[in-house]
Amino acid sequence: NTVIKNSEGSTGAAIYIREAGSKVTITDSTVSNNNAKYNGVIYMTQAGELTVNGLTASGNTATQGGVFYVSGGIVTLNNVNASGNSAKANGGVIFVTSADMTVNGSSFSENTATDGGVIFASKDAELTVNGSSFTENSASKGGALYVEGATVEIGSDEEGNKTLFDGNTTT
Repeated sequence: NTVIKNSEGSTGAAIYIREAGSKVTITDSTVSNNNAKYNGVIYMTQAGELTVNGLTASGNTATQGGVFYVSGGIVTLNNVNASGNSAKANGGVIFVTSADMTVNGSSFSENTATDGGVIFASKDAELTVNGSSFTENSASKGGALYVEGATVEIGSDEEGNKTLFDGNTTT
């Protein structure tokens, strides 16, 4: 039960995770109105593990990855509710490259970026999305999801809830 708000910085304005062997778990938390000048309010690089179980994210901004910037490692996002986040370039909520990421039972609405209104997945990323919703997000390319050299699987969660894309736009 953590609240992270009004943080500013260049990269990882709130949380910076680095090196293999690092393990971070975030549970039932809120991340709001933070600004990372470059990459992600929550930044992870060079492997490690990040598990999020219940997160509300709103009003966060960065150049890439409005909330999460992930370059390497294993990430599991469960029950993330992200709305009104933005990136000046890629991934209004998530920028992921060279990492394994699973998104379960999450909701993304009214997020914006130049490419990938919610998620920008690139360069050998392996992304799995289960039972999540993407509504009214926008970008120049990929209103909800932009894929560039990544492997992406989209499906249902364990209860059979399907992933929904509704009302996302490109400008």
